[in-house]
Amino acid sequence: MPLCDHSAACYGYLSCEEQIRPSVFFPGFCNPIVVLYDFFFVCVKNHFYHLKRIRAFLIFNNLCHKILLLVICGERMHLPTIEELREWRERLGITQKRAAMAIGIKQPYLARIEKGGCEPGYSLIRKLISFYESVENTPKETLSKYFNDSVVYVDPDDLVSEAVRKMRRNGYSQMPVFSKGKNVGSISEALVCKAELKSGKEHVLEMKVREIMGPIFPEMDVNTPVDLASQILTGTDLIIVRKNEKIVGVLTKS
Repeated sequence: MPLCDHSAACYGYLSCEEQIRPSVFFPGFCNPIVVLYDFFFVCVKNHFYHLKRIRAFLIFNNLCHKILLLVICGERMHLPTIEELREWRERLGITQKRAAMAIGIKQPYLARIEKGGCEPGYSLIRKLISFYESVENTPKETLSKYFNDSVVYVDPDDLVSEAVRKMRRNGYSQMPVFSKGKNVGSISEALVCKAELKSGKEHVLEMKVREIMGPIFPEMDVNTPVDLASQILTGTDLIIVRKNEKIVGVLTKS
């Protein structure tokens, strides 16, 4: 039976990387306590293995490492709780799959950890912290490089026929509706077709846009991170981009 497996980690024992002698756990540390415990570690391990008490050794080894950390460091380093790590991941917009791949484990295992189904080892926690810190400290790309500053729109008092001409001329299937620089609604081919089925084509084309317009498109500041905007675009076809409260462009899926 191997010294450590995933089942051992799930019971709160040390991970594979931590099932090592103290001299390796504290590289370059020549404290006499470490040297003495290094010798003691080997003797005890052989004794437990001889008796085939593997799980008992894992428990004993875990406790000894904790005691050694207290003796050498004075106090254990504060680590975030599993709940805090999960909230940190969600705040950064990182999926479980991406986080799991970054630290070399599978997504179901990370999901189980976050649900409290098993307790990860120290090295796994450190890997998660390092990964989240690297993501947090990486400068994020913003919408400033990606939005289209050529904004095609209609006024709510324009005729629907004018809105249809603008959409066809520019190859759009929808447009925002602005009134005095404010985002007040939307118009689309789908809304026009729906109105035509209800009231007839000729009648609808002579109506004003405000009579059939739909809800406004979402708005975002020009400095909004691209990854956040991408998430919003999964639920809409267009985002209005603002800078200092002024509309400066639009962002579309294409």
